[in-house]
Order: sequence, then structure tokens, then C-alpha cells
Amino acid sequence: MNNQEKDIITIKEFSDLFGFQKGYVYKLIHQGKVKYYKPYGKKVFFKLSEVMEQFEESKVASCNEISRAANRYMI
Repeated sequence: MNNQEKDIITIKEFSDLFGFQKGYVYKLIHQGKVKYYKPYGKKVFFKLSEVMEQFEESKVASCNEISRAANRYMI
């Protein structure tokens, strides 16, 4: 079963998905930058749908997009 077929992923799958080291994923968790689940107080899991939603919301606008938006306000 691949990540597209399931919605719960582990830290290893999260780190593989984004190319992060596991230590960096733990840092994101402790900084409160990613939503996570810790059932029974031990292993950490993520909902893939929430991770991807957060990923899509973090888009940084390109220079062209910023220029177009600025031009709309100037007119």
C-alpha cells in the first residue's frame, strides 16, 4: 500500500516524502509546526491529508504573482 492509498503515515514516511531527516521532523513537531497524533503516548503518526493540506497552504508567491497582485492594487 503506498502513501496515496492510506491516510496515516509514520515519521519515516513523512521524512521520506519531503526528504527531511527524522531529527528535523521531530524539531517541527516540538515547534508546533506540524499536526501529529501520538496514540497511547509512544509512536508519532500524521494524517497524510492534513500534511498535504498544510504543504499546499505554505506556497510562496513567485515574483510574477506578486507583481500582478501589486498591479491590481495600483489601478
